[in-house]
Amino acid sequence: MAHDDRTVYELVRAVGELNELYPKSERPKVDFDRTIKRLRPTRRQPERRVALQKKWAERLRGSASVTLVNEINSDEIPHLVEGFRYIERGYVRQLNIDYMVSCDCNGRCYDAEDCGCQGPSEMMDEHECRIFAYTAERLFNFLLPSGMEVIECNESCTCDAGCPNRVAQLPRDIPIEVFRTRERGWGARATIPLRKGKVAGIYTGLAPLFPAFRREEADRRIDERRSYIFDLDFREGADDDDITERFSVDGHAYGNWTRFVNHSCEPNMRVFPVIWDTIPELNQPYLAFVATEYIPARTELTIDYDPKAGEEARVSKQKGRRAMPPGARECKCGTDSCRGWVRV
Repeated sequence: MAHDDRTVYELVRAVGELNELYPKSERPKVDFDRTIKRLRPTRRQPERRVALQKKWAERLRGSASVTLVNEINSDEIPHLVEGFRYIERGYVRQLNIDYMVSCDCNGRCYDAEDCGCQGPSEMMDEHECRIFAYTAERLFNFLLPSGMEVIECNESCTCDAGCPNRVAQLPRDIPIEVFRTRERGWGARATIPLRKGKVAGIYTGLAPLFPAFRREEADRRIDERRSYIFDLDFREGADDDDITERFSVDGHAYGNWTRFVNHSCEPNMRVFPVIWDTIPELNQPYLAFVATEYIPARTELTIDYDPKAGEEARVSKQKGRRAMPPGARECKCGTDSCRGWVRV
Protein backbone atom coordinates (compact mmCIF):
# COMPACT_ATOMS: atom_id res chain seq x y z
CA MET A 1 0.00 0.00 0.00
CA ALA A 2 1.37 3.45 -0.92
CA HIS A 3 2.23 5.77 1.95
CA ASP A 4 -0.49 8.34 1.18
CA ASP A 5 -3.14 5.60 0.79
CA ARG A 6 -2.16 4.12 4.16
CA THR A 7 -2.57 7.56 5.76
CA VAL A 8 -6.11 7.86 4.39
CA TYR A 9 -6.87 4.33 5.63
CA GLU A 10 -5.75 5.26 9.13
CA LEU A 11 -7.95 8.36 9.10
CA VAL A 12 -11.02 6.42 8.05
CA ARG A 13 -10.41 3.89 10.81
CA ALA A 14 -10.01 6.75 13.31
CA VAL A 15 -13.41 8.14 12.30
CA GLY A 16 -15.00 4.80 13.13
CA GLU A 17 -13.35 4.77 16.55
CA LEU A 18 -14.57 8.30 17.28
CA ASN A 19 -18.11 7.28 16.41
CA GLU A 20 -17.94 4.60 19.10
CA LEU A 21 -16.33 6.79 21.75
CA TYR A 22 -18.44 9.94 21.45
CA PRO A 23 -22.17 10.52 21.03
CA LYS A 24 -23.12 12.70 18.09
CA SER A 25 -23.64 15.72 20.35
CA GLU A 26 -20.13 15.43 21.84
CA ARG A 27 -18.21 14.48 18.67
CA PRO A 28 -15.38 16.88 17.77
CA LYS A 29 -16.04 18.81 14.59
CA VAL A 30 -13.34 17.82 12.07
CA ASP A 31 -13.46 18.40 8.31
CA PHE A 32 -12.02 15.01 7.26
CA ASP A 33 -12.56 15.56 3.52
CA ARG A 34 -10.49 18.71 3.59
CA THR A 35 -7.79 17.03 5.69
CA ILE A 36 -7.54 14.10 3.27
CA LYS A 37 -7.17 16.45 0.27
CA ARG A 38 -4.35 18.27 2.04
CA LEU A 39 -2.59 15.00 2.86
CA ARG A 40 -2.69 13.63 -0.69
CA PRO A 41 0.40 14.88 -2.54
CA THR A 42 0.06 16.63 -5.87
CA ARG A 43 1.17 14.21 -8.59
CA ARG A 44 3.97 15.58 -10.73
CA GLN A 45 6.75 14.31 -12.92
CA PRO A 46 9.71 13.12 -10.82
CA GLU A 47 12.60 15.59 -10.99
CA ARG A 48 15.16 13.06 -12.29
CA ARG A 49 12.80 12.05 -15.10
CA VAL A 50 12.21 15.64 -16.15
CA ALA A 51 15.93 16.36 -16.08
CA LEU A 52 16.80 13.32 -18.21
CA GLN A 53 14.08 14.05 -20.77
CA LYS A 54 15.34 17.61 -21.08
CA LYS A 55 18.91 16.39 -21.53
CA TRP A 56 17.89 13.93 -24.24
CA ALA A 57 15.69 16.52 -25.96
CA GLU A 58 18.77 18.69 -26.50
CA ARG A 59 20.31 15.88 -28.56
CA LEU A 60 17.36 14.92 -30.78
CA ARG A 61 18.73 16.84 -33.81
CA GLY A 62 15.30 17.74 -35.13
CA SER A 63 13.69 14.36 -34.37
CA ALA A 64 10.35 13.87 -32.61
CA SER A 65 10.14 13.65 -28.83
CA VAL A 66 11.28 10.83 -26.53
CA THR A 67 9.28 10.64 -23.29
CA LEU A 68 9.82 8.49 -20.19
CA VAL A 69 6.71 6.83 -18.77
CA ASN A 70 6.37 4.60 -15.68
CA GLU A 71 2.93 3.52 -14.50
CA ILE A 72 4.20 0.29 -12.92
CA ASN A 73 6.53 1.15 -10.03
CA SER A 74 8.46 4.00 -8.44
CA ASP A 75 11.52 3.92 -10.73
CA GLU A 76 11.96 7.46 -12.03
CA ILE A 77 14.29 6.61 -14.92
CA PRO A 78 15.79 3.52 -16.55
CA HIS A 79 19.08 2.19 -15.25
CA LEU A 80 21.86 3.81 -17.26
CA VAL A 81 25.62 3.55 -17.01
CA GLU A 82 27.20 6.63 -15.46
CA GLY A 83 27.95 9.18 -18.15
CA PHE A 84 25.50 7.69 -20.68
CA ARG A 85 25.28 9.92 -23.75
CA TYR A 86 22.13 10.03 -25.89
CA ILE A 87 22.91 9.80 -29.64
CA GLU A 88 19.77 10.10 -31.78
CA ARG A 89 21.43 9.44 -35.14
CA GLY A 90 24.77 8.07 -36.25
CA TYR A 91 27.65 6.20 -34.65
CA VAL A 92 30.41 7.55 -32.44
CA ARG A 93 33.19 6.89 -34.94
CA GLN A 94 35.76 8.37 -37.29
CA LEU A 95 35.34 7.79 -41.00
CA ASN A 96 37.79 8.46 -43.81
CA ILE A 97 35.92 7.90 -47.07
CA ASP A 98 37.81 9.39 -50.00
CA TYR A 99 35.15 8.78 -52.62
CA MET A 100 31.41 8.14 -52.55
CA VAL A 101 29.42 7.01 -55.59
CA SER A 102 26.72 9.64 -56.06
CA CYS A 103 23.83 10.54 -58.29
CA ASP A 104 23.16 13.71 -60.31
CA CYS A 105 19.38 13.48 -60.20
CA ASN A 106 17.50 16.76 -60.39
CA GLY A 107 15.33 17.28 -57.31
CA ARG A 108 14.20 13.75 -56.49
CA CYS A 109 15.28 10.29 -57.62
CA TYR A 110 12.54 8.32 -59.36
CA ASP A 111 14.33 5.55 -61.29
CA ALA A 112 17.06 3.48 -59.64
CA GLU A 113 18.39 2.52 -63.06
CA ASP A 114 19.25 6.19 -63.66
CA CYS A 115 20.44 6.91 -60.10
CA GLY A 116 24.25 6.82 -60.00
CA CYS A 117 24.57 6.03 -56.29
CA GLN A 118 22.65 2.76 -56.86
CA GLY A 119 25.50 1.31 -58.91
CA PRO A 120 26.65 -1.07 -56.10
CA SER A 121 23.05 -2.08 -55.28
CA GLU A 122 21.83 -5.58 -56.13
CA MET A 123 18.14 -4.86 -55.57
CA MET A 124 16.34 -6.00 -58.71
CA ASP A 125 12.74 -6.57 -59.75
CA GLU A 126 11.43 -9.58 -61.66
CA HIS A 127 12.73 -8.04 -64.90
CA GLU A 128 16.22 -7.68 -63.38
CA CYS A 129 15.92 -3.92 -63.36
CA ARG A 130 17.48 -2.09 -60.43
CA ILE A 131 14.95 -0.73 -57.91
CA PHE A 132 14.95 1.31 -54.70
CA ALA A 133 14.33 -0.22 -51.27
CA TYR A 134 11.45 2.16 -50.60
CA THR A 135 8.11 2.98 -52.14
CA ALA A 136 7.18 6.48 -53.28
CA GLU A 137 5.65 6.93 -49.79
CA ARG A 138 9.02 6.13 -48.19
CA LEU A 139 7.90 2.76 -46.87
CA PHE A 140 10.25 -0.22 -46.97
CA ASN A 141 9.27 -2.69 -49.72
CA PHE A 142 10.90 -5.80 -48.12
CA LEU A 143 12.61 -6.80 -51.37
CA LEU A 144 16.16 -6.52 -50.04
CA PRO A 145 18.19 -9.68 -50.83
CA SER A 146 19.82 -11.44 -47.90
CA GLY A 147 23.36 -10.23 -47.27
CA MET A 148 22.83 -6.86 -48.96
CA GLU A 149 22.45 -3.31 -47.60
CA VAL A 150 19.95 -0.65 -48.53
CA ILE A 151 21.91 2.10 -50.30
CA GLU A 152 20.37 5.51 -49.74
CA CYS A 153 21.41 8.70 -51.50
CA ASN A 154 24.28 10.48 -49.76
CA GLU A 155 25.56 13.98 -49.15
CA SER A 156 27.40 13.98 -52.49
CA CYS A 157 24.18 13.31 -54.41
CA THR A 158 22.45 16.28 -56.06
CA CYS A 159 18.91 15.20 -55.11
CA ASP A 160 17.16 17.11 -52.30
CA ALA A 161 15.89 16.06 -48.87
CA GLY A 162 12.52 15.17 -50.39
CA CYS A 163 14.05 12.32 -52.38
CA PRO A 164 12.16 9.05 -51.67
CA ASN A 165 15.54 7.30 -51.37
CA ARG A 166 16.41 9.32 -48.27
CA VAL A 167 14.56 7.69 -45.37
CA ALA A 168 16.54 6.21 -42.49
CA GLN A 169 18.97 9.14 -42.57
CA LEU A 170 16.24 11.73 -41.92
CA PRO A 171 15.15 12.96 -38.47
CA ARG A 172 12.69 10.55 -36.86
CA ASP A 173 9.08 11.82 -37.20
CA ILE A 174 7.57 9.32 -34.74
CA PRO A 175 7.14 10.39 -31.07
CA ILE A 176 8.49 7.64 -28.81
CA GLU A 177 7.73 6.63 -25.24
CA VAL A 178 10.33 4.67 -23.28
CA PHE A 179 8.03 2.98 -20.77
CA ARG A 180 8.23 0.56 -17.86
CA THR A 181 6.77 -2.86 -18.67
CA ARG A 182 5.43 -5.25 -16.04
CA GLU A 183 7.89 -8.11 -16.55
CA ARG A 184 10.56 -7.06 -19.04
CA GLY A 185 12.06 -3.89 -17.67
CA TRP A 186 11.81 -0.81 -19.87
CA GLY A 187 10.50 -0.99 -23.42
CA ALA A 188 9.69 1.37 -26.28
CA ARG A 189 6.49 2.28 -28.12
CA ALA A 190 5.28 4.91 -30.57
CA THR A 191 2.50 7.29 -29.60
CA ILE A 192 1.06 7.14 -33.14
CA PRO A 193 0.16 4.18 -35.39
CA LEU A 194 2.90 2.84 -37.68
CA ARG A 195 2.23 1.58 -41.18
CA LYS A 196 3.88 -1.57 -42.44
CA GLY A 197 7.26 -0.62 -43.88
CA LYS A 198 7.68 2.49 -41.73
CA VAL A 199 11.25 3.07 -40.57
CA ALA A 200 10.92 3.80 -36.86
CA GLY A 201 14.56 4.68 -36.21
CA ILE A 202 18.15 3.46 -36.27
CA TYR A 203 20.33 1.81 -33.63
CA THR A 204 23.18 4.01 -32.43
CA GLY A 205 26.24 3.49 -30.28
CA LEU A 206 30.02 3.29 -30.10
CA ALA A 207 31.44 2.88 -33.54
CA PRO A 208 32.91 -0.12 -35.33
CA LEU A 209 36.15 1.70 -36.16
CA PHE A 210 37.11 1.73 -32.48
CA PRO A 211 39.36 -1.37 -32.12
CA ALA A 212 37.67 -2.41 -28.86
CA PHE A 213 34.50 -3.24 -30.74
CA ARG A 214 35.69 -5.44 -33.51
CA ARG A 215 33.79 -8.70 -33.32
CA GLU A 216 36.43 -10.74 -31.53
CA GLU A 217 36.44 -8.20 -28.68
CA ALA A 218 32.65 -7.91 -28.52
CA ASP A 219 32.27 -11.69 -28.30
CA ARG A 220 34.37 -11.73 -25.15
CA ARG A 221 31.90 -9.50 -23.30
CA ILE A 222 30.00 -11.43 -20.62
CA ASP A 223 28.71 -8.56 -18.48
CA GLU A 224 25.61 -6.37 -18.80
CA ARG A 225 27.28 -4.55 -21.66
CA ARG A 226 26.83 -7.57 -23.93
CA SER A 227 23.05 -7.01 -23.95
CA TYR A 228 23.55 -3.75 -25.85
CA ILE A 229 26.03 -4.99 -28.47
CA PHE A 230 24.59 -5.41 -31.96
CA ASP A 231 26.59 -7.47 -34.46
CA LEU A 232 26.91 -6.06 -37.97
CA ASP A 233 26.73 -9.52 -39.49
CA PHE A 234 24.38 -9.09 -42.44
CA ARG A 235 27.07 -9.95 -44.98
CA GLU A 236 28.27 -12.94 -43.00
CA GLY A 237 27.31 -16.49 -43.90
CA ALA A 238 28.70 -19.86 -44.90
CA ASP A 239 30.86 -18.34 -47.64
CA ASP A 240 32.23 -15.27 -45.88
CA ASP A 241 35.95 -16.07 -45.93
CA ASP A 242 36.55 -12.85 -47.86
CA ILE A 243 35.24 -10.75 -44.97
CA THR A 244 38.37 -9.80 -43.06
CA GLU A 245 36.79 -7.22 -40.73
CA ARG A 246 33.77 -8.10 -38.57
CA PHE A 247 32.27 -5.40 -36.42
CA SER A 248 29.72 -4.80 -33.69
CA VAL A 249 28.05 -1.65 -32.33
CA ASP A 250 27.99 -1.00 -28.59
CA GLY A 251 24.90 0.87 -27.30
CA HIS A 252 25.75 0.57 -23.61
CA ALA A 253 27.26 4.00 -22.90
CA TYR A 254 26.14 5.71 -26.14
CA GLY A 255 22.76 5.15 -27.75
CA ASN A 256 19.18 6.21 -28.25
CA TRP A 257 15.67 4.90 -27.54
CA THR A 258 16.19 1.77 -29.68
CA ARG A 259 18.42 0.29 -26.94
CA PHE A 260 15.21 -0.21 -24.93
CA VAL A 261 13.44 -2.23 -27.63
CA ASN A 262 12.66 -5.67 -26.17
CA HIS A 263 12.82 -9.10 -27.78
CA SER A 264 9.79 -11.04 -28.98
CA CYS A 265 9.53 -14.39 -30.74
CA GLU A 266 6.68 -12.77 -32.72
CA PRO A 267 8.14 -9.29 -33.30
CA ASN A 268 6.41 -6.41 -35.06
CA MET A 269 9.67 -4.97 -36.43
CA ARG A 270 12.73 -6.25 -38.29
CA VAL A 271 16.22 -4.84 -38.54
CA PHE A 272 17.71 -4.04 -41.95
CA PRO A 273 21.18 -2.69 -42.84
CA VAL A 274 21.26 0.76 -44.43
CA ILE A 275 24.17 2.91 -45.62
CA TRP A 276 24.45 6.52 -46.76
CA ASP A 277 27.75 7.86 -45.42
CA THR A 278 29.96 4.84 -46.02
CA ILE A 279 30.47 2.09 -48.61
CA PRO A 280 29.32 -1.57 -48.55
CA GLU A 281 32.87 -2.93 -48.51
CA LEU A 282 33.52 -1.52 -45.03
CA ASN A 283 30.80 -3.75 -43.56
CA GLN A 284 29.58 -0.97 -41.22
CA PRO A 285 25.92 -0.26 -42.05
CA TYR A 286 23.40 1.46 -39.85
CA LEU A 287 20.63 -0.73 -38.43
CA ALA A 288 17.14 0.46 -39.36
CA PHE A 289 14.16 -0.74 -37.29
CA VAL A 290 11.27 -1.31 -39.72
CA ALA A 291 7.62 -2.09 -38.91
CA THR A 292 6.67 -5.45 -40.48
CA GLU A 293 2.94 -4.95 -39.86
CA TYR A 294 0.48 -2.24 -38.91
CA ILE A 295 1.30 -1.29 -35.31
CA PRO A 296 -1.40 0.53 -33.30
CA ALA A 297 -0.40 3.52 -31.21
CA ARG A 298 1.25 2.69 -27.86
CA THR A 299 1.81 -0.95 -28.79
CA GLU A 300 5.21 -2.12 -27.59
CA LEU A 301 7.80 -2.20 -30.39
CA THR A 302 9.77 -5.45 -30.53
CA ILE A 303 12.40 -7.23 -32.60
CA ASP A 304 13.74 -10.79 -32.59
CA TYR A 305 17.17 -10.64 -30.93
CA ASP A 306 18.12 -13.95 -32.58
CA PRO A 307 16.35 -14.08 -35.96
CA LYS A 308 18.45 -17.04 -37.10
CA ALA A 309 17.06 -19.13 -34.23
CA GLY A 310 13.56 -17.97 -35.11
CA GLU A 311 14.05 -19.03 -38.72
CA GLU A 312 15.39 -22.41 -37.65
CA ALA A 313 12.33 -22.92 -35.46
CA ARG A 314 10.00 -22.06 -38.34
CA VAL A 315 11.81 -24.31 -40.82
CA SER A 316 11.83 -27.26 -38.45
CA LYS A 317 8.21 -26.53 -37.48
CA GLN A 318 9.07 -26.91 -33.83
CA LYS A 319 6.72 -25.06 -31.53
CA GLY A 320 6.79 -24.25 -27.86
CA ARG A 321 9.75 -24.28 -25.50
CA ARG A 322 12.99 -26.09 -26.30
CA ALA A 323 16.16 -26.70 -24.31
CA MET A 324 17.92 -23.46 -23.47
CA PRO A 325 21.34 -23.28 -25.22
CA PRO A 326 24.47 -22.05 -23.39
CA GLY A 327 24.63 -18.27 -23.07
CA ALA A 328 20.89 -17.77 -23.54
CA ARG A 329 18.40 -16.44 -21.01
CA GLU A 330 14.73 -17.07 -20.36
CA CYS A 331 12.37 -15.39 -22.83
CA LYS A 332 9.41 -13.53 -21.34
CA CYS A 333 7.71 -12.39 -24.54
CA GLY A 334 4.61 -14.47 -23.76
CA THR A 335 3.71 -15.14 -27.40
CA ASP A 336 2.15 -18.39 -28.66
CA SER A 337 5.33 -19.32 -30.54
CA CYS A 338 7.75 -18.36 -27.75
CA ARG A 339 10.95 -20.41 -28.00
CA GLY A 340 11.39 -20.18 -24.22
CA TRP A 341 14.84 -18.56 -24.47
CA VAL A 342 16.71 -15.85 -26.28
CA ARG A 343 20.40 -15.28 -26.96
CA VAL A 344 21.75 -11.84 -26.18
